[in-house]
Amino acid sequence: MTNYFKREVKGSIIILVATTLASFFGYLVRVFLAKTIPLEQFGLFYSVFTFFMFLSVFTRLGYSGALVRFVPYFITKKKKELARSSFFHVFIIEFFLSLIFAFLLFVFADFLALSYFKNPLAKDIIYIFCVLLVLNGINGFISASFRSLQDMKKHGLLRFINKFLFFALILILFYFGFPKKASLPSYAYLITILIGIIGFGYPLCKKIKPKIYKFNKKLFFKLSSFALPTTLTSISGFVIGYIDVLILTYFLTLDKVGIYNSVLPTVLIVGHFSGAMTTVLFPMVSEIYAKKEFYRLKEAINIIYKYSLVVSLPFALIMLVYPNIILRILFGSSYVPGFFAMQLLALGVIFVSLARINFSILKGIGKPKEVTKIVFLAAIFNTFLNFLLIPIFGIEGAALTTTLSYLIMLTYSYTKTKKIIKFKIPCKTFFKLFVLSIIFISSLTFFKYILKFGNIYIDAFLGFSISLLIYCFLVFKLKIINWKSFKEFLDSYREKIQ
Repeated sequence: MTNYFKREVKGSIIILVATTLASFFGYLVRVFLAKTIPLEQFGLFYSVFTFFMFLSVFTRLGYSGALVRFVPYFITKKKKELARSSFFHVFIIEFFLSLIFAFLLFVFADFLALSYFKNPLAKDIIYIFCVLLVLNGINGFISASFRSLQDMKKHGLLRFINKFLFFALILILFYFGFPKKASLPSYAYLITILIGIIGFGYPLCKKIKPKIYKFNKKLFFKLSSFALPTTLTSISGFVIGYIDVLILTYFLTLDKVGIYNSVLPTVLIVGHFSGAMTTVLFPMVSEIYAKKEFYRLKEAINIIYKYSLVVSLPFALIMLVYPNIILRILFGSSYVPGFFAMQLLALGVIFVSLARINFSILKGIGKPKEVTKIVFLAAIFNTFLNFLLIPIFGIEGAALTTTLSYLIMLTYSYTKTKKIIKFKIPCKTFFKLFVLSIIFISSLTFFKYILKFGNIYIDAFLGFSISLLIYCFLVFKLKIINWKSFKEFLDSYREKIQ
């Protein structure tokens, strides 16, 4: 059990680091593009990109997940031929699904460009993404294969390199005079995926030693029995993250879509703090629950809840007070109209941060189906309300819908978690954090109007810095954080993760 715990924690940390670095460069791409190509072209690229991501769910149908599930099982049972055959079956299935959807995308390119994206220039971008749909499927297969072989280093490295190369190639194409249009990031992404396939395809082939296998009906049904049900989770997760962009594209202009695609990723950066917590929490919960040490599990939940909020609150609150300045600094004045959407989403990111903690707990105690139900319910609500609110309120309607969806996820996941674990929310601590949030917002607002150095960026920086110092001082003064108890908790597991 200890070795499993150790492997899980190390693997989780590798993925966390790779994902964080990948997200950083992915975000830099948005910032750079927002300042170098017109707003409408920015919105066009991310509209087509989101549509492409939506189709990608159906080109995989959960078979990559089945690969991760069954290959380790077959290897453990010393059924290496079945493991190799699984690679063959999944690759063929995903490759042909990608070809089918790419062909349909190619055939309906004119219709989509004029009727959905409402921009004739979208046609050329769609053609590029027809090729990308197939290549990205291969790239995803390579990534899933490394994960199934538990080679987390290569899996994480591929994820990072994809984002880093994408950013680097955009810079190269831009400075070599490539047209400042949506085609710039499209071609950069195409080259990135090609390099990833070439660079990581060879070491994967050396590991799995591919060959052509005959169709194995029993294996196919085994893979499908796991893959197809998980597709519901994938689609539901996609709906929560992307359906607002798809509906915005249909009802609004591309410049509004561009603004929203700058606001949402910026706010979700705060979610990485809770992601860091849940990465280690998941294997820890599995270990503790298996040993039936429920008192320690309740302690772990309370600590993660508390520290996740303490870290993420100030960054979410600054987006509530300084949205105009943040958008102007990062993306430019054209994106400032997204300020109210950012304020709405700043509340939502707190909800989703806590919901993710609950999801990790539920998965860790062997209740992944409960997570699927919660996400599916939130996805239905999200889709319905987006269709209702976006035509009326635009990007603010999308932001409100997303925030309410996150609140549903938090409420439902907390109810399920409490029912199973029977832990108590640290109400006293939460009340202190609520008071502290009011003080922090008041401090930010006070310095926003008092500091007058003639530069709004300097004023905002000083106001946030001083307010953050006050916040940190009060966190310790109000004894919200107790380093002694936290250290004792970590020390009890130090031997397992070293």
